Amino acid sequence: GETLKPLAKVASGGELSRFLLAMKVLTAASDGLLTLVFDEIDSGISGPTAKAVAEKLASLSRHLQVLTITHQPMIAAMGQQHLHVEKRVVQAENGSESVFVQVERLEQDENNRLKVLSRLVSGVDSHDEAVKKFIRKLRKQAAEFHRQPLAGQMAPSP
Repeated sequence: GETLKPLAKVASGGELSRFLLAMKVLTAASDGLLTLVFDEIDSGISGPTAKAVAEKLASLSRHLQVLTITHQPMIAAMGQQHLHVEKRVVQAENGSESVFVQVERLEQDENNRLKVLSRLVSGVDSHDEAVKKFIRKLRKQAAEFHRQPLAGQMAPSP
């Protein structure tokens, strides 16, 4: 054994993110929370771990409002509603800076949603069909996940 150390000193960013998610899941009901906000819970994760976190967040959203700020395509694609938030810093002639924030709902325009989610993969506005195909696949997986019954519930009859 080692001596006890603060969690922030011994855990990676990804481990801290998953620990926070686990704690929020365990305490949300007893705290009477209606909304959970996760700011970059995807820090330091990818692959199967990102998929597991995305599914846990989606499961939580069946009972609570879940707002997730993410740069991880797998997590973003799982969302049912999307807001694209863009921040711009504009420099005035006198040298002062102003920050402008634009928020856009993406539900009404699936092509725009695809474009914004694709940017998470490529880093730029992409016309790459492989990137779009990947995002469509993630969205299809998300739709299939959301159609699954909750644990302990029977699937709806066809």
